[in-house]
Amino acid sequence: MSLALDISDDKKRRAGTGRTVASTLSTGEAVVLAPGADGGLAVCSRWAAHNFEAWTCAFDAWQPRTLLTGGDDCALKLWDTREPLLRPVSSNAQFGGGVTAIRSHTEREHEYAVGSYDGHVRLFDGRKMGTSVAKEAVDGGVWRIKPHPNRPDRLLLACMHAGFRVLDFFPSSPPALVSHVSHNAALAYGADWSVQHRSPAILAGCSFYDKAIHLWTLPS
Repeated sequence: MSLALDISDDKKRRAGTGRTVASTLSTGEAVVLAPGADGGLAVCSRWAAHNFEAWTCAFDAWQPRTLLTGGDDCALKLWDTREPLLRPVSSNAQFGGGVTAIRSHTEREHEYAVGSYDGHVRLFDGRKMGTSVAKEAVDGGVWRIKPHPNRPDRLLLACMHAGFRVLDFFPSSPPALVSHVSHNAALAYGADWSVQHRSPAILAGCSFYDKAIHLWTLPS
């Protein structure tokens, strides 16, 4: 099964960097695809990225040939898709649970937000992946991470059994909780911001067991 998808998007819009698609699979493999001559997608690379389920993947917003993957082997890995994919460029296997969500920061190069089944969201610097630069407990597995469309330091999290949370991650200061929405442990699985950018911001979350969509606003 395909467990995650991401589309590369070069922040600098440089010529010759056409979009590609990445997917991670229940077999632990990762796949990179590109538009084919027939209008479909053709496989460019497929390799064994993780020992167990590969839960998530994300392209670097600044370097679209850089791909990050996370798996149930409790590892976060960074790959250069231009090179033979025999081993990652760097990795971190110090998580207390599977790595389930990754987002590349669109305003700060080399910065990644990473979620795990171990109930924490972490920030990493891609140049030194051995340890996180920030870490915050959120009481549930982080299944989705969505940065605010206008405030990239603000993250919306779907935290599975701990509901939905909004956190501010500012440089050189502890993370701050902005909002927490519980839904009786119905398993928060997805979340996103309204594209209208209205004030107050409208948020949406979806939950698994009750098959519901939840809408709320942030406090002014």
